[in-house]
Amino acid sequence: MNQPLEFTGKNVTSAVEAACRQLNIPKKELKYNVISTGTTGIFGIVGRKDARIRVTVPTQKVQPSKEDKEGILSIVDEAFGQSDPKPKPKQSPPLQPKSGHRNQRRQKKKNRKRHLRVSIKKFRIWRTSRYLKMMSCYL
Repeated sequence: MNQPLEFTGKNVTSAVEAACRQLNIPKKELKYNVISTGTTGIFGIVGRKDARIRVTVPTQKVQPSKEDKEGILSIVDEAFGQSDPKPKPKQSPPLQPKSGHRNQRRQKKKNRKRHLRVSIKKFRIWRTSRYLKMMSCYL
């Protein structure tokens, strides 16, 4: 980890801008802690203190080059005895849709609805006849 660097400015934003300029880092990637926000003093003349921030420089990520990747792959291939660096994917036959499966489900659903309608009709008839029988004694 690198040593943190300190920057000063008239206010915190100017200190951050100075740090960005000197380190050539965008503001979004800059990580800093505010040590003091600074004061303007009397009329901005007497007793003025600058703002101070402590910046931690982010470590740069090193991406391996294409040659490095090839070298690593060749070492791995030699270690595991593979001569072909990229194995070919297995080709499976295309899946055939089950044509009857969906139709069977639809048919079962229709049958259930039909059975339910019949049951409801029978119940209504039974209820009506029951009601009529009950009311016939009052006639």
